[in-house]
Amino acid sequence: MVSEELLNVSYSIYGMVFSIIPYMESPHINDWVRRSGLTKSAVSALSGASLSTIHRIQNQQTDPQLGTLRELAIACGLDFDVQVRPLCDPNAAQAARMLLEIGFSPDHQHKADEWIKRFERAGFRTSVDLLKAAGRSSGLLHLSSPSTYLRGDVRPLRLASAGDASGGSWALSGKAHLELGAAKKLSGPHILWAEDAARATSMLRDSMVPARSASTATAIIAQATPALFQHSFTHERINFVSPVQALIDGFSLGNELADVALDIAKRVVDSDDS
Repeated sequence: MVSEELLNVSYSIYGMVFSIIPYMESPHINDWVRRSGLTKSAVSALSGASLSTIHRIQNQQTDPQLGTLRELAIACGLDFDVQVRPLCDPNAAQAARMLLEIGFSPDHQHKADEWIKRFERAGFRTSVDLLKAAGRSSGLLHLSSPSTYLRGDVRPLRLASAGDASGGSWALSGKAHLELGAAKKLSGPHILWAEDAARATSMLRDSMVPARSASTATAIIAQATPALFQHSFTHERINFVSPVQALIDGFSLGNELADVALDIAKRVVDSDDS
C-alpha cells in the first residue's frame, strides 16, 4: 500500500508515480526427450539440430525458429500447431508499471523484461504512448477462463462484496475506478480483479448472467496475480487497483473509458512537465 500522503497527492491528479523515469515459453524439450525414450544425441541426429542448439533452447539463450522446434518435436514422436489469437498478456501491463510506477515488482521478471524490450523497439516517446500499448497488449476483452464476462445491473459495492466473499485479494478497476478520476458518470464495464475469479463469479450468479460477448459485459471478473495488487488502495470501503493499472485497463477496454484514460494520462504528463 502507498502512504496516505502519496495517495492524496497522486490520486488528486490521478498520477501516481508517473516519474518520467509472440513471447513464447521455453519448450520443455527435456520432457519431449524423456517421453520419446531416446537420448539427446539421437534426437539431435534425427532433428538436425546440434546438441549445443538444443541446450541453448532449453536455457532460453536463443529464440528458436518454429521449423527447428517442429523438427525436434517430430524426432520425439510429437507435433504441434501454431495458433494466432488476440493478444492478451498481463505481462505487458506489468512491464509498463515497472517503468512508470516506483517500486513495482512483476510476477515474472524475465517476461516483463521481454515486454520492456518490445516497448524500447517501438520507440515510445511519452508515458501516454506506453500506457496505450500496454492496454492494447493486455487484452481485457479477450480473457480466458477462469475470468468471466457478466451482464446485469451491478454496483461497485456489490462487486466489493463478491470480492470479500471470494476469500482472496481483490480490487476494482474499469468504470468504477475511472469515474473517481473523471468525477463523472461513465459508460463501460466495471472490472473486479480477483485472486480467485471463479469464486468471485459464483458470488454474483444470483444477480448477473454470462454476457453473450465481452463487448456487452457490464462487469468483467478477471483472474489476478499477486503483482497486480501492488499499490492498490481503499476508498470508501472499496479496494481499487493502482491508478497506473486503472489507466492501462481503461485503454484496454476502449470506447469512453479509453477516452477518459487518455484525458487523465495527458493531464498527468502535462503536470509532470510543468
